[in-house]
Amino acid sequence: MALKSICTLLILIHCVCELDTLILDWLGGEDRPVQEGDVRLVGGQVPSEGRVEVYHAGTWGTVCDDGWGMEEAQVVCSQLGYRRALFARVEGSFGQGSGQIWLDNLNCRGSEGVLAGCGFKGWGMTDCSHKEDAGVVCEAGPNSAVTSMSTHAIGLPEQLGKLFDTEKDCDFTFSIVSPQKTRGQVEENQVPGKQETICAHRVILSLIPELNLTDSHTLEVSHSCRPHVRDFIRYLYTRSVKVTPSSAQCLHQLASKFDLVELMEDVGRLFIYLLPADRSFRTQVSLYNYAELTGDRVLRENVLEFLSWNVANVIQSAQWEKLPEGLMFALLQRSDLVVNDELSLLKAVGTWNAARHTEQEKLIALLKLIRFPMMTPEQLYDLHVVSDLFQNSQDVLLAGELLGFRFHTLEFSLLTRDMRNDSEVFQPRIYTSDLWSSIINSTSPSRPDQYNPYQNYNSKSFETPDHFSRIRQTQRYGSWNSRVFLTKQECINAGRRCETVPAAQLLLNTYQPGRSYSNRLVLACNDGFVIHVQEFKDYVALVPSNSSQTLSDLCSGDLSYRFVVRPI
Repeated sequence: MALKSICTLLILIHCVCELDTLILDWLGGEDRPVQEGDVRLVGGQVPSEGRVEVYHAGTWGTVCDDGWGMEEAQVVCSQLGYRRALFARVEGSFGQGSGQIWLDNLNCRGSEGVLAGCGFKGWGMTDCSHKEDAGVVCEAGPNSAVTSMSTHAIGLPEQLGKLFDTEKDCDFTFSIVSPQKTRGQVEENQVPGKQETICAHRVILSLIPELNLTDSHTLEVSHSCRPHVRDFIRYLYTRSVKVTPSSAQCLHQLASKFDLVELMEDVGRLFIYLLPADRSFRTQVSLYNYAELTGDRVLRENVLEFLSWNVANVIQSAQWEKLPEGLMFALLQRSDLVVNDELSLLKAVGTWNAARHTEQEKLIALLKLIRFPMMTPEQLYDLHVVSDLFQNSQDVLLAGELLGFRFHTLEFSLLTRDMRNDSEVFQPRIYTSDLWSSIINSTSPSRPDQYNPYQNYNSKSFETPDHFSRIRQTQRYGSWNSRVFLTKQECINAGRRCETVPAAQLLLNTYQPGRSYSNRLVLACNDGFVIHVQEFKDYVALVPSNSSQTLSDLCSGDLSYRFVVRPI
């Protein structure tokens, strides 16, 4: 391409940078093609307000209002070219959408360029209904004109991609080298240690300040990463790249090396699909260490969540005694650990410590994260017998015992001072003991009784204590009815509306004033490997469709639905 053409492209780039408040109003009938990650506002009385919808995988979908606040609203308004956000709306205030709910539990800083650049669990992973669709009201000022940009600017990424592909008029070189392979490892048509070059254009790369490049740059990558380096450099031109299972780690490493946070976090989300594949947990622990090294908070959270769901299985694996201290601290701080009870977790920490011989100061800090009030008085009374940690950490364990006994014997009004300072220790994790949970195994839709077509055989009744605190139990037990809906017809027969199946329902048969619950549905394969944990909302837990697909892929036998009661 001639130098004149390059200069024309640079002028267009300059226009895009200077006019970053001007965006295309495709709702107004302009001809800009809708792009991945675009947002729009629907249902408002003026263009600057409405229900937030985001474009992904060729489909518009809504955003759940869980965690929806001004930071998230600000990102939407900025992405649409408005001056600022005035209000963040919840509960479908601009009308309920339909179809996909793409984003849930967003965690924006407010400075992201696009909504999809914020932290979230994954596309389509939600337990919301459209009653919880999020909306915004933006301020439409004189600097937020909603007009069409030049069609040349709209097509600029594609043109820049073609410029890169021509390999003409380059004035910058990436040198790609790989470590010397040992004898017998030489790949066909590839000389060990051979340097490969990829040409680029300095002025294009200069628009990305994170790169901080000089005259040339040498990239040292593994042999398996080399085939994907060209795609990465092309991304610097187009801001678009196809990610495959074979290229994900390479692209993530390169994005981390050049501090391209958006690409790093987008690719990091794909690693979640690798997590269930390794029953030994070596992959999960390695990915956690890798996330810590690269600073990828999305990948770190995904790994921590998955390990939390499967912590009981991790404890039984060879990886438990090898867990790094940082990972152990991160796990013990979480409330989504799926364990039999708190005492079993304390014993596991003892096993880990016996293998690691942790420094006393760090061990004490770990033990302070154990939630002693969630143990029964009988378990607290025998703590000195069952815990090998008691001899070396007697003071902290005795303090934990005392706190636990106070929780079981005093009214909550006397504990408020402690609960303000250490509220987490008074909150349950996800305890799967028979005392607090019940399980239903289902492999196929239940067949209705010919005499009673509304009968659902995937159901069970069970009882749990009234509360974890012994003084609040007062010999009363809660009576629960649990059921699994594997078809939408079963939901309809039960008077429920399930937007996705499978779904589960957990009803408290006898209402008790002053009681509240944060119950969970734990889905696991027949080998006990937990695939998904879902919160109940309005007594129903909806399994996200993409998680359901993962379940069907990974569970060759029975699938269990464990209903866990969590009094708060």
